Amino acid sequence: MARLASVTALALAALAQAQQPVPVVDPADHVFCHWPTNFRPWPQWPGYQTVRHVHSGHYALSFDTAAGSIVRLGRPATLPATPAVGLHMENATIEALPDSDVTYSVTLDGTTHAATSFLGSGGDANIPGRLVDGGRFMQRLDVPEVGYASAPGLAGSLVLAAMPRHFALTQRAVVPAGGATTAAVHLDLDGPALAGLTTTQVIASGRGLRMTDATGEGWVFLVPEVTGTTDTLTLLPGGGIQATRSHGASAAGDLLEVSLIGLRTEGLSAAQLDAYVDPGANVQVRYAQQDRQGQLVEPLADAAFDPERGVYLVELDPLTNVGAPTWPTWSDPSHQTWYNRHRIVVESTAPEPVVVPLAFDLEADVIASITGGCAMLRDANGEPLGVPVQISKNWHETASPRRWYHLYSAPLLPAGGSHELELTMTSGSWGSCFAASHAQLSLIGWGQDQQWDESALGCWGESITYDPDLTLQRSMLDDVRPFLVESQSQYNWTGNVGGGDFLTYWKPNGARDRLGRLRTHYAAPGPNLTDVTYAGETLGGQISATIRTRLGRTDDLVRAYYDLEYVFHEDVPYSRLALFQIAADNYSDNDFQNLAYGNASTVLHDAPANPMGTVGYASSADRAIPLAGEAPWVLLYDNQKQEALREDVADVGFVIRKYALDTPLTSTITTPYVNIVHTNNWGQYPEVGFELGVPIFDPAAPMVPAGSVLRATIEYLVVPDDKALYYGPSTDLLAVPASTFGTPEMMRLLADENRQVVQPQVGVLNGTHPIDITCAPGATAAEFELTGGFGHVAMVFRGLDRHDGWFLQRHDGSAWVDLGQEVEGNDYWQCRYDGVAGSYELTFNVQNDGPTSYRLTGIDPSLGTRYCTPALANSSGLGGRIDLLGSPQLAANDLTLAASQLPPNQFGMFVTSATVASIPVGSGLLCVGGQIGRFNAPGQVLQSGPGGSFDLPVDLTQNWPVVGVLTPAIGETWHFQAWFRDLGPTSNFTDALALTFN
Repeated sequence: MARLASVTALALAALAQAQQPVPVVDPADHVFCHWPTNFRPWPQWPGYQTVRHVHSGHYALSFDTAAGSIVRLGRPATLPATPAVGLHMENATIEALPDSDVTYSVTLDGTTHAATSFLGSGGDANIPGRLVDGGRFMQRLDVPEVGYASAPGLAGSLVLAAMPRHFALTQRAVVPAGGATTAAVHLDLDGPALAGLTTTQVIASGRGLRMTDATGEGWVFLVPEVTGTTDTLTLLPGGGIQATRSHGASAAGDLLEVSLIGLRTEGLSAAQLDAYVDPGANVQVRYAQQDRQGQLVEPLADAAFDPERGVYLVELDPLTNVGAPTWPTWSDPSHQTWYNRHRIVVESTAPEPVVVPLAFDLEADVIASITGGCAMLRDANGEPLGVPVQISKNWHETASPRRWYHLYSAPLLPAGGSHELELTMTSGSWGSCFAASHAQLSLIGWGQDQQWDESALGCWGESITYDPDLTLQRSMLDDVRPFLVESQSQYNWTGNVGGGDFLTYWKPNGARDRLGRLRTHYAAPGPNLTDVTYAGETLGGQISATIRTRLGRTDDLVRAYYDLEYVFHEDVPYSRLALFQIAADNYSDNDFQNLAYGNASTVLHDAPANPMGTVGYASSADRAIPLAGEAPWVLLYDNQKQEALREDVADVGFVIRKYALDTPLTSTITTPYVNIVHTNNWGQYPEVGFELGVPIFDPAAPMVPAGSVLRATIEYLVVPDDKALYYGPSTDLLAVPASTFGTPEMMRLLADENRQVVQPQVGVLNGTHPIDITCAPGATAAEFELTGGFGHVAMVFRGLDRHDGWFLQRHDGSAWVDLGQEVEGNDYWQCRYDGVAGSYELTFNVQNDGPTSYRLTGIDPSLGTRYCTPALANSSGLGGRIDLLGSPQLAANDLTLAASQLPPNQFGMFVTSATVASIPVGSGLLCVGGQIGRFNAPGQVLQSGPGGSFDLPVDLTQNWPVVGVLTPAIGETWHFQAWFRDLGPTSNFTDALALTFN
């Protein structure tokens, strides 16, 4: 997707592969982990939840961290077929599952010691459980300190690893001083959840059981086999099971552990079960690191099977193994694009599709910085495949592993076949622009040990962080840092100008309610456009919220889009109600001196902040302020926060790109309302902020009626306030006068210039911020004119029938020109597979200047009828291939001839005729006959270059090089072939295509 001539060979090779099934992802393959209410339960602090809910598209369970026990287990009657449904699944669905219970013990020299205490780090009884990994494919919790009353010197821990199709529960124990001549570790699971499973079948040589009820539904439980141990799974009286791993003689300090894997029997094929029972038999995973050019630097090696997580585990090598510097010079663009690349070969010999649970660990530097970084799977030609990869990372632990990335995926392999993939990890940039990322950052080693998310541009510090469950009791949107602004030094962390919040709801009695039952769906971690949704509801279920966050790849400033949906299920009276807020009630200390608001045309209000020092509104005039006009905005500016890492280098604000309040009281309200609110950040930092609000229908008793729905799109901006401190390359930002920085005019300009007006000609427009288009079938999938855009504009094209072979083009006034931002191969766009629709979406980021037409076009396998195929092999070892890009419609005048699989650096041309032939010429076969036309006018004789390909746009309105024929006519069939020199004194031909014009 660079210049067409430079990538035709790759694109056409990818097209050939696309005719074969490729790995995808099943929409049911997702897993959520959340608190039933929230980490600190309603309505007051202190106090902590200990029970967490886990559910996927295949099973559900409830885990009590204070007891280390799965207390409910089963398959609900209704399971979410997609993550979007799972975001709003009722707690009652899980709480209705049958009870279960887990107990743990260790046998040393014939004496059994039961686990009796389950504590957090440092013996913390209040918060016993920690979140290690969180994302779409893996939710991993641990209880780090397990005690055994009868053996004080015995120390253990627990791990629950939940993936979409299985869970794995592990007990670990460290042999105490003195060692043991025999040692075994046990895990017992029983209770009503198993008691009804009356039909049992022993599998896997006694280390597995299939347990089903009268309908044939139930579980397969398995103890993974570990070399050097004896692994057994036995049925207990009453229907429970005991997993045992016998270790034999063990020295002091040796690690004992046993894992139990559970899989539901519904839809569990023999091949899927075999992937767990006998890893490496019918499913193989091999890997090797690649260098910067994509060449292997080591032989392919088999992945191990990790019994603790139930995954095929690849231990990744650091970038320094392939010559990258330990400390990059980030001002050098070549260091920003040094991706970590690994060849991943996933093979299945099973006669049915199989989901392969994959984990990729790097407990060092997978990239040169732990912030930022985005992982993806690409096909063998470097085109993003669309199969998501979860990112979980940590930089807080002081002991080894000091810093780590854990990556997870669960590709669904077609029946049989080998798939050669590349796992690519971005660094600072993706292509020629800075990458975006959004992933879970583990807080283990820092404190609280619950969910925390980090989104970043580049990899030089976090851009926006999220605390969705208010673990730190501040706000959902916490630390925020400007981008490419010199706070202390370039390409380094910048000062914090956070935070903000989403729903802020105060009841008439002054009590605050907040969102709980928070679930997170990581739809896309980047690198072009992140897509993460937080969903929850208030304590009584009065208000439910769906908050979608998206951060786009860019080179100017931090710009996040928030799609907000609030549903009011009953009448909601309030004393305060905010749907988005800056600065937050409990996180605001930047001492912004001024506030302003306006629209794309003008600054409507500009005044000193003058904080009251108390929480609330200075007067009724500060509530429900209507902001009319195009692109209304608010801004906090003149930041006075002085720190060693400067925080006074950026302003914050937001633009309201969409506002629609549907209420039974009126017709749809589209004029947004804002409030000016005074906060004090725990009584320490008086501040003034803005809230996105609602109109007050009754000032005497403010209330939003049941049935109301508010949908809004917010463009949240972190704006440099001093042009001299911005060191990035954005031509748009650099064109702004220095005098505009740090003023309301800056926000007005951003609001105005980033109004993205889209006029589609092909495809259906779904949204403008970001641009979202559902594509049409055919070679030209989308075409539109765009007016507006500041920095890089994100464009999402959905509904595509394949992941590869697409080209984004811009019209330069006379012709369509390929839009390429590649640096090292196909490295500047993003793909995502939509398992519900069975289609793909591609995301690009484009810097738009003035009204410009764009289109997404590709190689259409149905364009033309292929014959004389395969062509006779040329000196490249392949038979040459011709493809037609564009449209067979004469009126469209959109046809490009493309040849690939040619010898490198050889001259050639295209030939055409109205008839078919089969004539040996040189080393090949001429497949066009009669009057043959040669495209050999100036500029039409082409060279194949190092990639062995060339292409030629054909003007259907001009005379063709055939005697007696001026132009093709509707209904006529023409035949095309490429003729090229081969090594030595010979020539050869590609195969041929026949095309009927219409």
